[in-house]
Amino acid sequence: MLPPSQNAQVRASRLSRVFQMNPVTVKELRGRMRGVRSFAVIGVFLALLGAFTVLLYLLSLSQLAGTSVVEAGQLGRGVFRGVMGLELVLVILIVPSLTAGAITNEKERQTYDLLSTTLLSGGALLMGKLWSALGYTSLLILAAIPLQSIAFLFGGVSLTDVAIGVVGLLATALLLASLGIAISASTSRTLTATVRVYGATLFLIVGVPFLAYIVNGALGEPVFTTLSSYGAYGNALQGVRAFDVPVDYETVAITADLVVSGLNPLLAALYTQEALTLHEQAFSFEVQLVSSGENFRVLVAWVVMVIGYLVASVAMVTWAIWRVGRDNG
Repeated sequence: MLPPSQNAQVRASRLSRVFQMNPVTVKELRGRMRGVRSFAVIGVFLALLGAFTVLLYLLSLSQLAGTSVVEAGQLGRGVFRGVMGLELVLVILIVPSLTAGAITNEKERQTYDLLSTTLLSGGALLMGKLWSALGYTSLLILAAIPLQSIAFLFGGVSLTDVAIGVVGLLATALLLASLGIAISASTSRTLTATVRVYGATLFLIVGVPFLAYIVNGALGEPVFTTLSSYGAYGNALQGVRAFDVPVDYETVAITADLVVSGLNPLLAALYTQEALTLHEQAFSFEVQLVSSGENFRVLVAWVVMVIGYLVASVAMVTWAIWRVGRDNG
């Protein structure tokens, strides 16, 4: 029986080994990069993004003649938003497939039992799969940064915009990869796991905005009535309010819409760009409450998204490690 202090040290040592680079990570990365498929995915990813970027550039260039500096900056922001939007869609389509079969592939190839007999713990196995998927995804995201930088030719975009965009893409990739790990750990077949992962991703992309619609409707805020209409947070961000409510209720409406919308990468990206453009603040800004005229400080949407995605990712990976340990035990 070890003393409590030594038990704590042993547990900390085991936990640190889980998050270290292990043979599974090296094996997965080498296997992925040796094949033609990975380079084909990178090529298609950059080709689609490049073609779309050139198209946006040419369309914006035709509108640039005779415009002012302010209008040129608006064109630059439009190009940047378009490139980041397409890159986000491609990340959403690619990342779930990288981890949906993390455990199920091993079971179908009948190599899972063999891995269970090695000195690697279940947590180290899962983290190795996760690190390899995130490493490949990070390569995709970083390779596209030069295409994002084309917007600098027009102006209106800063390094802060690019940095926040990359952080948002990495956070989204982490969430989707962790989701794939969690579902793969609780499923026996790769096809079933893939369908479930993409179903959950579809809910994140489509279901969360619908949830934001319900939340705003319940709070009395008309939303999505027109293409230019936002929720309580978006309207407050733009200095537009559609109804007068008591001050406590108005702050609740703004905060609730921020939390729900921040969980959706598309809405979070839209609101973040609005905050950077209108308020020139990267982390938080103040809005004026119509009901009282007082200022109310709120976070920029990307901060809520990153924090929420990190918490959700840790929870899903922890549950997956527990599930694998229970199956092996």
